[in-house]
Order: sequence, then structure tokens, then C-alpha cells
Amino acid sequence: MPNDFNSRTHQTQTERQLIVGAIVVTLLIALTFVAFRLGTGALFTAIGTFAVIGLMIVLVWFALKVIEWVAGIDE
Repeated sequence: MPNDFNSRTHQTQTERQLIVGAIVVTLLIALTFVAFRLGTGALFTAIGTFAVIGLMIVLVWFALKVIEWVAGIDE
């Protein structure tokens, strides 16, 4: 094991990757279900809805990062 290994950082990165992976798999399963059961029109509507929700999440995350930067809070 390298000397600069930090188990807490590794744990945090692993948890983040697992959460993102679970969200991606869930979205793929949901979109596949929509495509097979309801057709392509519903599929494009679902993709658009997920895109808008994702955009809102990114905008909130970005706003929080800007607030942290303005306040001078470092991680």
C-alpha cells in the first residue's frame, strides 16, 4: 500500500461512484421499460424529464459551490 493512501478519501470516492452507478442503472432500466411498454414518444418524454431533473440538480450543486467559494470555505 502506498504511503499516501487515505482510507477515508478512498471510501468517500467509492461511495460516490456506487451512488452514481446505481442512479445510472436505475435510469437505464426505467428508460428501457418506458420504451418497451409505452413507445418511443413516451421514451423521449422520459429522457427530457430526466434531463431537466438532472439539470436542476447540477444547478443547485453549482450554486452551493459558488456560495462556498464566496464564503471562502475549503474542503
